[in-house]
Amino acid sequence: VSLVVPLLPGKYRQYQLTGWKYGMVNSVYSLTQIVGGLVLGIASDRMLGRKGLLLVSFAGAAASYAMVACAASLEILVVSRVTVGLTKQSMTAISAMMTELTSDSASRTAWLSRIQCATTLAWAAGAGVGGLLSTLRLEAPALIAVALYGVNALIICFALPAGVGTTRP
Repeated sequence: VSLVVPLLPGKYRQYQLTGWKYGMVNSVYSLTQIVGGLVLGIASDRMLGRKGLLLVSFAGAAASYAMVACAASLEILVVSRVTVGLTKQSMTAISAMMTELTSDSASRTAWLSRIQCATTLAWAAGAGVGGLLSTLRLEAPALIAVALYGVNALIICFALPAGVGTTRP
């Protein structure tokens, strides 16, 4: 995610999106995150499981960032933000999975703290790397993010057993 964030202002400027319109596009993302979290949370609990939710999240994020890379209009950028907002629930899935897989409070707290630390480090590194990559080509961070989501999906498919995170231990 943080690979792509630094290139969004440049993409928005290409389509003269400034001021309150810029704020509205960012609000659309936040609102769809709420809706996506509610809908996919229920779907994860009832049918997808945590593995399924991670795969939906990675596929949605990859599709969104592909749209950012190829966007030929402001409308496509807005659709990309709606798409990622509705589907990007990987932290929700991972946090739920860790909560379900840890039996005691101390262990749960430790694992959730590790996840938060890794996320914060990834945000810091990703934004810097995304900024550097965008100097080579504006679309580069988005294209690399798409590839990384593909790799992550393959890892989840092959490394995470099907039943992990679907029931409490």
